[in-house]
Amino acid sequence: MTKRISARRKFQFAEVKVEKADGNVRPDLLLIAKGGKILHVEIYVRHKVDTIKLEKLRTRGISSIEIDLSKLDWDDRAEWELAILETAPREWLHNVKASEAEREMAVTATRQAEKRAAEIDAEFTRISKVWKAIPKSYSAPSAQLLAEQALARKRGFHSMIAHMPKGAGCFLVAPEFWQSRIVNGFLWDGVAGSTRAFETKEALACVKDLVRPGLNRISTEVAGRMKEEFPEFQPAWHTVHNYLKWLKAHHWMFDKRVVGKNWLPSGSAIHHRKEQETAWDRERERKADMAEWVDYILSNIPNNEHREFDRGSWVDMFVTRYDEDEAPALLEEIHEMVVGGQVLADDLLELPLLAEYERQEQSQAKRRIEKEQRRLAELERSQRESRILSLRQKAELVFGTEAQLWLETGCKHFQDQTPLVVVEASDDGLEQALEELQRLHRQRKDAADRNAAEARQKTMLEKNCAELAELASKRTSDPARANLWCRSSHPKLGGQRPFDFCVDERTLRICKDIMPSKL
Repeated sequence: MTKRISARRKFQFAEVKVEKADGNVRPDLLLIAKGGKILHVEIYVRHKVDTIKLEKLRTRGISSIEIDLSKLDWDDRAEWELAILETAPREWLHNVKASEAEREMAVTATRQAEKRAAEIDAEFTRISKVWKAIPKSYSAPSAQLLAEQALARKRGFHSMIAHMPKGAGCFLVAPEFWQSRIVNGFLWDGVAGSTRAFETKEALACVKDLVRPGLNRISTEVAGRMKEEFPEFQPAWHTVHNYLKWLKAHHWMFDKRVVGKNWLPSGSAIHHRKEQETAWDRERERKADMAEWVDYILSNIPNNEHREFDRGSWVDMFVTRYDEDEAPALLEEIHEMVVGGQVLADDLLELPLLAEYERQEQSQAKRRIEKEQRRLAELERSQRESRILSLRQKAELVFGTEAQLWLETGCKHFQDQTPLVVVEASDDGLEQALEELQRLHRQRKDAADRNAAEARQKTMLEKNCAELAELASKRTSDPARANLWCRSSHPKLGGQRPFDFCVDERTLRICKDIMPSKL
């Protein structure tokens, strides 16, 4: 604290005494004004005024100055008068008026300090009371705050509004809401065109309505005491300032002096806005494509089924919920169901397609039945042809070229049906036909075996008869007698004729044994 005593001016003195004692003090010069006021003047050549003499001046309340002539050229006496009166450096050793002013200022400062201390105590009591009364949960956000938060999220600031700084209790609402307002105002609006620098107090001003009543303006002294008393406390200004520093640490802000300002959005913030606007352009194009697509899909179903459908809300929902990589497969399923009629979509995507789904489900069920019927018919045809082929191959083995005749001829075992008809009907028919074929095969084989045996027996009989006739002709000179014996019944042969009995080697030997040596 300073106080001006008087303006700078020149003084005139009526009398000057050289080294004249003034009580217990002897100055170099004693100046006496017309009104009787005295001024001591000390001339500094080699030694400055000592502390003892200086204390006497202060104790007695005598005004005194010291003129510095230590650097004066004493050979040039012409300079002495000018130096003493005007040019030489000089300073007050003691000024009575200044001393009185200092005492008054000290008293005033003491009173002001006491008053300030009382104000600080009162402010601390008030602020601490407010801080202690803060509820554990934040107030519910207003519709405007919710809209600002949604806007910040839409602008891509999800991670930038999730910071929990120290001192967040100074605010009525959760940090994400006042942080949303700051990033919207300074990291989005502030980078439109040329970036705008700002101070912390500007950021605080834009959220001051969200600071708890009584905590908006806090003196530095009270803030310090509050931090000592409540470690979690931090004034709203510092809370916002530290949030800005946190943004800077994440490369969203510069801490830079620009035309007296403290903060400047970074290139990342500028780039983020450009990227987000580009993404929105893509999103608008995608929404337009989706609107066109859904119109096409709905044009394939009756109007009454989608008359109340809100296309715009659906497009917004779909674009938000499904990304560009995920959407095509889902849309293709819908297209294949509604337009292609080939598949049932797993997800109708909240489109008014339930009736269409049911129609397609019925249609596809019918197609599945028809397909199954075709499959079964084809399977039956294949099995029928396989049965016919199997029977035909086996019939050819049995009947040869007459196989077809047998296949197409009615049979009493099949109730006068042909084997082909029986085989075409079922596997049981094939089994019956094969059994009949096997029976016929055995029958034919047995007949063939009998014929072969009869042929062999006949050949053997002819051979044995010839041999027996030759032997008989050798045992008689009369051929008629030899022939008669061979053709006559013989009791040893069971009444059979030798020609009938000698059917094999054994019976031939018997016939030879019973033939007389002489006929």
